[in-house]
Amino acid sequence: MRIREVRIGARGSKLSLVQANIVASALNNVGIQTGIVKISTKGDFDRVSPMYEIGSTGIFVEELNNRILAGEIDVAVHSAKDIPSKLQEGIEIAAVMPRSTPWDALVSNRTLDQLPSGSVIGTSSVRRKMEVLSIRNDLRVENIRGNVDTRIGKLNTGEYDRIVLAAAALERIGFKGEYHILDGRTFVPAPNQGFIAATSAAGEELSNIMRRIDDPMSRKCLQNERRVMEELNMGCSVPMGVYCSPGHEMWARIFSRDGKQDQYLEGDAKEDASLRDFIHRAGKSKQELGY
Repeated sequence: MRIREVRIGARGSKLSLVQANIVASALNNVGIQTGIVKISTKGDFDRVSPMYEIGSTGIFVEELNNRILAGEIDVAVHSAKDIPSKLQEGIEIAAVMPRSTPWDALVSNRTLDQLPSGSVIGTSSVRRKMEVLSIRNDLRVENIRGNVDTRIGKLNTGEYDRIVLAAAALERIGFKGEYHILDGRTFVPAPNQGFIAATSAAGEELSNIMRRIDDPMSRKCLQNERRVMEELNMGCSVPMGVYCSPGHEMWARIFSRDGKQDQYLEGDAKEDASLRDFIHRAGKSKQELGY
């Protein structure tokens, strides 16, 4: 049966809809009609608990993917860093968009080293918390929840002095305020940060359609980072960042549970053997840090 329109599922936040429209535009450009379906998830209703306490980074992803399996939508659009290492049976990453800025950003009119002692920094990520405190342990880092607009609103009302989030999110929503990109060797991003990925049910016709908008170089980097995540059994409660450059350089930073120790390593994924070596060394570092 010929697919006449691809139904794209996304959460109702501004960022999610922007990302869904990026995928929709790519499909439209290759002659495929699309429609966007707004979906609310458990994570949208619980805006208090830290992400690592209400399930996993995949809480939004799982619910959207379940709508695919139920036949309510054809494709779900995600920030790829939220996609867990193991997807539901029958679901595949159907397309990867070209990567945006992969780094973290400090929303502030001052750089991190210029902030007054005791400033309150908001972040939903235990990794970012430990990265901030590793260079400014005189700051307070507090949990912040909600979509990007909500977090910026909390900053504007004075609940936090500064916030840290993905630079790609700020770029996609067209944020006009001042922010500073954080160093990618110190603030090693979450695996797949900066990527938009579309999931779908594994099936020949839709898979062939989605393959037409897939960016091969981005997919390769995404797969390399996901392989590290999968083999090291990373999750949102493990404070670890991993990055693969377009030239397939790899680096990672891993913290102990208490944040008092960390290890940094470099390698490459130019050959499968070198990627395996990088994963082996990262696994050893993780073990040495008490995991």
